[in-house]
Amino acid sequence: MNQAVLAKRSSNEPIESYKHNLISGEGYENLVQSVARHPLKQFQKIGIHNAMCMLGTYQGCFIADDMGLGKTIEAIVLSECMRVQNLLIVVEAKTLIQWQAQYYKWTGKLLTTIKTKKDAAMLSSTLTPFVICSYDMLDAVTKANQKWDMVIYDEIQKLRSRNSKMSLAARDIRDSSARWVVGLTGTLQWGYVRDLWNPIRVTFRYLFGTADEFDFTYCGAFINEHGGKDNKGYKSSDGIDRSEELAIRLSYVSVRRTRVDVKAELPAFTRNVIRIPCTQKATIALHAFLRKELPYMNAIMSTSSEKTEPVLELLETLTNAIIFTWTNADVALLTALIMKSGRAVYSINKGVSKSERVAIIQRAATEKATIVATIDSIGVGVDGLQHVSSNVIFHSLSHSPKLHLQAESRAFRMGQTNPVVITYFVMQDSADELVISILEAKSSQDGASATESDKIAFTGLKMDDAAMRQVLADWVKNATDEIEQGNSNSEGWSDNDDSED
Repeated sequence: MNQAVLAKRSSNEPIESYKHNLISGEGYENLVQSVARHPLKQFQKIGIHNAMCMLGTYQGCFIADDMGLGKTIEAIVLSECMRVQNLLIVVEAKTLIQWQAQYYKWTGKLLTTIKTKKDAAMLSSTLTPFVICSYDMLDAVTKANQKWDMVIYDEIQKLRSRNSKMSLAARDIRDSSARWVVGLTGTLQWGYVRDLWNPIRVTFRYLFGTADEFDFTYCGAFINEHGGKDNKGYKSSDGIDRSEELAIRLSYVSVRRTRVDVKAELPAFTRNVIRIPCTQKATIALHAFLRKELPYMNAIMSTSSEKTEPVLELLETLTNAIIFTWTNADVALLTALIMKSGRAVYSINKGVSKSERVAIIQRAATEKATIVATIDSIGVGVDGLQHVSSNVIFHSLSHSPKLHLQAESRAFRMGQTNPVVITYFVMQDSADELVISILEAKSSQDGASATESDKIAFTGLKMDDAAMRQVLADWVKNATDEIEQGNSNSEGWSDNDDSED
């Protein structure tokens, strides 16, 4: 195994000793800003410079900043700083247009889009130095045998499968034609430690070993009685793998900043929780869920009707807002009531097409109108909510705490110039508390793992049934794991909007 990184520190040293500071020399700020067509934040300049240092040493790097901190911008400006003459950008199909727009905005250059196998076949015979394609076209692009100074993979966790066609194509590009590789992701924790090997292999070749060496080193692999290899440590929570050690060593080759790290350069952020009295209906629904007699979403939707009036009362004190709820029926009701009051309002749900969603957001931003949307409708390829409002209101909650954090980040991201206020309406001692307690604990820990005592705070539930307490404990654990594992399933969400206009 190549020990260039792995041998730098022993696993017994404290985590703090691994924190690197690659900023050295003079003039890096001027260099980075000179190639960008718009002003950059200081932390972005530092991130780009650090990435340049990593590319110089390891020929690859991960950019794993929190959602909304500008990974797209950093990768684009990085390619300019490295004076790339042949660039390939690989993204999810739904984000092609956003990447093309951002690339032109920050470089003044146009990307050639590979949409078909015929387009890919012509790469070797035409002058196409700056190319973008979807993951689905990666295999076809590989066969063109084009040389690339740099390959950028957005949402590189798409390559977590070791033997898929596009993963094999990405490895082939790395070995045969790519000088530098940059992988973008919202987190390096995807739940399964084994899932990290292929993105690492695509980015750094064998810097962290072959697949077998990686499994034996970091995943608790062992030789069974039949002479074959077994893995026990699939998940970090299993306690068998060496995921913490791996994360430390990955810090040498990753640009990773959280909102807490760069909060001085971001707008102020406040999360408010307004609790309303519990109804008998909501209490019965929660206990039915805990007895496994009712789906969770039915329990949480039992709280919605009582929160409509308080949401409208809060909206009256604001210029406008982004209101998230869960069902299409709630979207329709809130939209009708807001419209009746004479305010400008638009609605979005999953039935609204992508192009319509983009148009609605642009109109709402221009008119300073309110948007009412389902929590699961503002996902991949839908940009610009940070230009609509800095006030976010959650009416009916989702079953997934992670969805709320991602929805929050649609307003609290690059391009937002006003203090962001997130308001949750929560019914006391109802299913709402299951979600909000996770979010509050996560916030109070400033991104660290919440303790068990922080996760459960339901003083009014009076749960004497051991089976009910176990259901609650299991729910809390699964919800917390979902947040801490990050984008284990990124199909519905992508950090592709870094607009600052």
